[in-house]
Amino acid sequence: MAGLLALAACGPRYSPDYWVAYEANLQLDGKLRTERAPADAPFDRSDLALHFSKTAFGLDPEFLKDLDEEARADINVIRRWGGPIRYAVYGILGETDRIALAEVTERISRASGIAMTPTRDPAAADWNLGIYVFGYDERRAFLDHLRGDGDEALHALFAGLFSDEVICSGTMLRRTDESGNLTAEFGHALVFIRAELPDTLRRSCIEEELAQGMGLIRDDDGVRPSLFNEDEEFALMTLHDEMLMRILYDPRLKPGMTKEEAMPIVHRIAAELDLPSRF
Repeated sequence: MAGLLALAACGPRYSPDYWVAYEANLQLDGKLRTERAPADAPFDRSDLALHFSKTAFGLDPEFLKDLDEEARADINVIRRWGGPIRYAVYGILGETDRIALAEVTERISRASGIAMTPTRDPAAADWNLGIYVFGYDERRAFLDHLRGDGDEALHALFAGLFSDEVICSGTMLRRTDESGNLTAEFGHALVFIRAELPDTLRRSCIEEELAQGMGLIRDDDGVRPSLFNEDEEFALMTLHDEMLMRILYDPRLKPGMTKEEAMPIVHRIAAELDLPSRF
């Protein structure tokens, strides 16, 4: 693993009962909707291009404050996977979660063209995407194990991922080239999902972290209907989000392209997409 790129996270630490109430309150407020193509949130091709520009470049504002001008320029480019993803799951994953994971990886693969398959033996560490579904005790035990191994950098990475202040989180690590320089392609990714979460929040975390982990990193409240914002209106990856992913992985775009280089191409790609007829 090399090159910490982004950490996306939200939410406080509370008991499982809190999360049940939290989910119910969101749903009562009209949040955590599960429509893939909501009729009350139409979008057109211009919207897709605009929303791509808001989600595919840079980082969320809270992660920019400590970056200098050179570092900001380095992350204001197209970033994505360059090859197949092999994922391993660690921790507590029920049958409902496994079905959700299989469904969303199939959707992501179809939209991006990147194969996503489970590794046969997670213990062999032959994966490039690790998914950790841990409760509080498992998180503490894992961090204690890393601390005991003396790897401070890895301990710090997972301590951020497992923060008690998050519901779920993800971090992408960029691949290095033969000279040891960072590229704009992801080499590894890590995802954390609280085992304490009730069903809809768990599924939303699975879909959001895996979808954003493909390279649509930045949240923006002006992007709708989408997972890629902080308002929690939609729980699942929408058709809109799949189209953004299709744009990101179009071969006419290249990892490392700046926003200025990419956006004229993005507009051409968006103009070619077939939107739902009712829009």
